[in-house]
Amino acid sequence: MAAERAQQEARLRQSFIDFVAGSIAERLEANLDVVGALRSYREKSIITNLGTLPLHDFARNQQMKNIKKYLSAHKNEVDCTDPDSGVTPLMTACSYGHLKVVKLLLGRGANVNFKCSGLNGHGLKYSNVTPVYIAAEEGHEEIVRYLVENGADLNVKCSPLGFTPLHRAVHCRHDDMVFTLVDDLDATVNIPNSDGQDPILTAVKCRAHEILDTLVAAKGADSSIPETTEKVTPLHYAAYYGDLKSVEALHAIGKANLNAELVGGFTPLDLAIQQKHKKVSDFLRNVGAQRNVRNSQWQPYVDCVAGGLLPLKAAINKGVNVNATVVRGGTALHYNVSKLNWEACKFLLRKGANVNHQDHFGDTPLHKAANIGRTDYLKLLLDNGADVKAVNGAGSTPLHATAKKGHYSAAKILIDNGADLEAVEHEGGSPIFSAAVKGHSNVLKLLLSHGVDPNSKARIDTIDNVSVLVISCMHSGHKPDVIKALVNAGADVNARIKTEQGELSTLHLLPVENDKYDESLKILIEAGAF
Repeated sequence: MAAERAQQEARLRQSFIDFVAGSIAERLEANLDVVGALRSYREKSIITNLGTLPLHDFARNQQMKNIKKYLSAHKNEVDCTDPDSGVTPLMTACSYGHLKVVKLLLGRGANVNFKCSGLNGHGLKYSNVTPVYIAAEEGHEEIVRYLVENGADLNVKCSPLGFTPLHRAVHCRHDDMVFTLVDDLDATVNIPNSDGQDPILTAVKCRAHEILDTLVAAKGADSSIPETTEKVTPLHYAAYYGDLKSVEALHAIGKANLNAELVGGFTPLDLAIQQKHKKVSDFLRNVGAQRNVRNSQWQPYVDCVAGGLLPLKAAINKGVNVNATVVRGGTALHYNVSKLNWEACKFLLRKGANVNHQDHFGDTPLHKAANIGRTDYLKLLLDNGADVKAVNGAGSTPLHATAKKGHYSAAKILIDNGADLEAVEHEGGSPIFSAAVKGHSNVLKLLLSHGVDPNSKARIDTIDNVSVLVISCMHSGHKPDVIKALVNAGADVNARIKTEQGELSTLHLLPVENDKYDESLKILIEAGAF
């Protein structure tokens, strides 16, 4: 029996460790995957249309004589912009790597720092894209050098992620380009993007070791700068994923903060130990890294929480604070709801657990239950005073969580208990937007049946007044049943979104590559879309 009990405790403890690790991984990776539409930006050029006007075509095909002839007749059109993408002929030449065309256009007065903006074929709005950014993205070193010699600004940030040309070159793993930018052209190494990530952190995330060596050795480089959301430093990230080469490189120049703490208090050594990366943890110890003292004091209660109901009861009955935090600011109630430990949840509530305690990210136990979709846990928490309208740090309510996951029964319980149907996330819309984007027609119909406006609008990313039907159409994973449900409920099939290149309709926004394109197109046209 003793052996079985020991094995059970070991399994429970490992389960808790996995929970901790999963929580940290979720936050470490979240800032690289905030919006589904950004995936296209990571995989390919942000601009999907490099120009369709005559001068763009001449630049694309290196037709030097035609360029000269055209500009002789149209001197003021050297920076003509494509009506859809906003790119200039110089940008087209930079993308295709045509140095002779670049020299010709600059000689005819092209703006070396022209900033284009537009909406690409994936529904992603971009701005501040410059010729040098495009050239760096494509790895054209000679063109980048020539542009800089002619006044190109290397420190302009391109939205939506706020990348500089150096960020993008790192992300695309252009080793030689990074060397050129840093060593020859003095690009600033520690400029943060919109999330506070500098090129060094980007290199660590990409496991681009040669690039990392170049960056940390650069003049003025600081390898300990944290990003702004969770205070993740490059060393935290490398330690968590067991990337010993990056850990060694970051420490080699003596500027990495060995004991920097995340928002949750974890040091790089804490993360390496939690993830069982022995080589990394041994290296960090040998160079003087330390664990967070608070984490070591916190461990005995963590063991009780992870050990199951009996150790938990014993700890609470001995006077341990039932609302003591155990991971990322959450309590034992957060943990046991997430792990579906029913008896432990009931015990904690009887002992006075704060049912509305928010962790570091604003999540309450009700958010946890809603995310899982378990109606029994939702009822238990609501019966004990859980706030159905609780808002986390992202502006999300429990109803948003059920809408994103498609948990129909859970959403119904929340609505029946007074959930806010119109609550708006900080970077999104109300729950109906969450259901529409994720393709959960069951929850979407439930929301519509409770009076939610099928023409609801919100600011999505950088675009204002986006209707729920528009966002359903522009999302690459759109589902015809969602579009049909909205149309049947009275959604305006001719709703538009305004861009700097003009208005785009639902028909424009349907992704052609989606295998349900024809079905969705038919629904819209039959409903009067044009």
